Amino acid sequence: HALFPHRNVADNVAFGLEMKQCDRRSRDRQTEAMLELVDLSGYGARRIDSLSGGEAQRVALARALAPAPRLLMLDEPLGSLDRALRDRLAVDVRSILNTLEQSAIHVTHDQDEAFAIADRVAVMRSGRIERIGTPVEIWRDPRSEFVARFLGHPNIVDGELFGGPSGQAVIRTETLRRLESEGAASNSGVVIEGVVSAQQFRGDHFRIRFNTAAGTELVAMSPIIAEVGDRVRYQLDPTELSPIAPDSL
Repeated sequence: HALFPHRNVADNVAFGLEMKQCDRRSRDRQTEAMLELVDLSGYGARRIDSLSGGEAQRVALARALAPAPRLLMLDEPLGSLDRALRDRLAVDVRSILNTLEQSAIHVTHDQDEAFAIADRVAVMRSGRIERIGTPVEIWRDPRSEFVARFLGHPNIVDGELFGGPSGQAVIRTETLRRLESEGAASNSGVVIEGVVSAQQFRGDHFRIRFNTAAGTELVAMSPIIAEVGDRVRYQLDPTELSPIAPDSL
């Protein structure tokens, strides 16, 4: 977090204000406001080495925000934290930035973190923007094979085989609906049958991998377990297929 170990929390937060030569009263008032914003009121006198990782990250954010920059730049700010703390701070960072109406560029390799914080996401490849849009737009319509694979979409298929567009397309796992009975299918979708080759428990769902009769391997989500060797039926709305351009590199 690059905090100054010889300064206490308040003096760390006030550093940028000192560089701007703010008077002491304004500096103290802004420092306290920033600590309250990041939920660290009363921490001003604390030593840096007494803080937890999450608290240190909040102090670093308060220090960066205190001078009211036109643009805040964050480079993997949550990368050193454990998953639970990272998820919680991602929500807090977005809330703080929105409260201050603060423009920010946030760099991360973690798509969940990017989607949780950003209004708009740019997926970059070799220094070039490959796809830009809102998190929902990018997830539902990655447009290229690279972006689809980067986001972790496992189902890249020939769209025509599933009643969709010609060429490559993405079937998002959440668009495959498990059918538990013969009469459960609706008239608007394509029924896909297959044999389970693997399954993983993911807490609130099972991740099912199955092979179709056409030889295509697909991954879907299911609220109930399916054992290896079981026959499963899923339904897909062809309009949910997202066409993508093949990888050009």
